[in-house]
Amino acid sequence: MTQPEQPQNLTPGREVIVVLGVGRSGTSLAMQALETLGVRVSENMIPPNVSNPKGFYEDADIVAIHKHLLNTLTPNPSMPLREGWMNTPKAKQALKDLKVIVEAQVTVGPEPWAFKDPRTSTFLPLWIRLFNQLKIAPRFVLALRHPQAIIESFAQQYGNDQASTELTFLLRTLDALYYTGGDCHFLPYEHWFKQSQQTFQQLADFVFDQPMDISGKEPPVSEQLNRSQSARVELHNPLVRELYQQLEVTLLQSDNRKELMECVHQQRDILAAFKPWCAFAANQKNINRQEKLHDVKDLEQKLKICQKQLRRYTFSTKEYQAAIKALEYFF
Repeated sequence: MTQPEQPQNLTPGREVIVVLGVGRSGTSLAMQALETLGVRVSENMIPPNVSNPKGFYEDADIVAIHKHLLNTLTPNPSMPLREGWMNTPKAKQALKDLKVIVEAQVTVGPEPWAFKDPRTSTFLPLWIRLFNQLKIAPRFVLALRHPQAIIESFAQQYGNDQASTELTFLLRTLDALYYTGGDCHFLPYEHWFKQSQQTFQQLADFVFDQPMDISGKEPPVSEQLNRSQSARVELHNPLVRELYQQLEVTLLQSDNRKELMECVHQQRDILAAFKPWCAFAANQKNINRQEKLHDVKDLEQKLKICQKQLRRYTFSTKEYQAAIKALEYFF
């Protein structure tokens, strides 16, 4: 298996905070907390909606690039990407486009800049390559939430089935841990409601890499957000159960990260067996696209023929109308 590219040759002062995590796991709350602490966020944000009334805190340009790239690489976001995706023309173009965005953001001011998108975990190899090119020191925050609560939230907000949600949780959490080498600050969603000030303080100390005085600043937490107390689903995927159990142990015992990363590597080896099938599915998707494109072109050609016929009929109708008027004149 290809080893992840590691950050290198970093330049102090050009710091980026990357919030990782599955959707519905508290990534937006993490971004709100970072902004409260004085971390800068993008201006071009995706606007709030019913599912996230306080806002997604996602850079619209970054999300658009991620969505387009993911759509070209896999028929389903719940599937792992095929080998070699980094060398595709679309990925290379995405790297260039993201580079323009990041270069603009890190020159705005001295304070760290933060961004998030649940798809970032999937594209971490691309991002780490970008950070290395720009000599940027990234700090990774991993938002965590019990997968049972995530499953319920996905079902309520988007109608997603449990199997695909479990696989999405598994893939994106494994990618986040693997490509950062586990070197990220864990931010459990449930801790915001059990020990909010302590969680807020720990986040501040991590982001600024030193003990911070945050007196006078309140974590942006309300009890209305605490909807994970009564999860009623039962996890089906054994890998999901094992991974989250390891994460829970690591949250209690920080020296457990070695065992956690061993679990990550083992599970990625299991999932690697599915990559040839994913490549086949992606190729099949391209074939289906080509067939649909051929159908569209065929319909377009038929439409042109119909338009020509319509013009002829229109011209003939005008001639008939003129002839009728002439006859009416004579009679």
